[in-house]
This record gives sequence, structure tokens and C-alpha cells, in this order.
Amino acid sequence: MSIDIDKALGVHAQALDLRVQRSEILAANLANEDKGLKQAIEGR
Repeated sequence: MSIDIDKALGVHAQALDLRVQRSEILAANLANEDKGLKQAIEGR
């Protein structure tokens, strides 16, 4: 008797993947914001 992980976890695995994607997008946005602020301060 084997356990199907996808069935056992259901929507939780998909929700975790979406949270990872959201975190990556937020981190990229913060990195871009810092870069833009630095350019504005330096007058570029």
C-alpha cells in the first residue's frame, strides 16, 4: 500500500509553491527599489 503524496497533501503543496513564487517576486521588487533609490541619490 503506497501513499500518493499529491493526494495526501492536496492543495497545500500548490499553496506552498505559490508562496515561494510570491516571495521571489517581492524580493526582486525590493532589490529593484533599492537600485532605483541609489540611482536617484547619485543623480544618474
